[in-house]
Amino acid sequence: MMLFKIIENINPQDMQVLYYAIGTVLIAVLGYFIKDLHNLVKTINNSVNQLNSSLILIKNEVKKDSELMAYKLEIHERRIKDLEADAKINQKEIKSIVDEILKNHGLIS
Repeated sequence: MMLFKIIENINPQDMQVLYYAIGTVLIAVLGYFIKDLHNLVKTINNSVNQLNSSLILIKNEVKKDSELMAYKLEIHERRIKDLEADAKINQKEIKSIVDEILKNHGLIS
C-alpha cells in the first residue's frame, strides 16, 4: 500500500524517467545475456570444428590402418600358399626317399 502512495506522489515526468531507466537496465541485462549466449555459441562452434578435424584425422588413420592390414593379410596369404606348396613338394620328396630306402632294403617291391 505504501508503494502505491509513493507512486501517486511522483510527478509524471519523474515517472517517465523511471520507466526509461528501468527499460534501459532491462535492455542492458538482455544485451549481456545475448552477448554471453553469442560467446557460448562461438565456443561450441569452435569445439565442433575441432571435433570435425579430429574425426577427419581419425578417419584417415583408420583408412591407412585398414589398407595396411589388408596389405599384411595379402602378404601372409601368399606366404601360407608358398609354405603349403613347399609342404606338398617336401611330402612327395620324403615319400620318394622312404620308398627308395624301403626298396633298397627289400621291404617293398
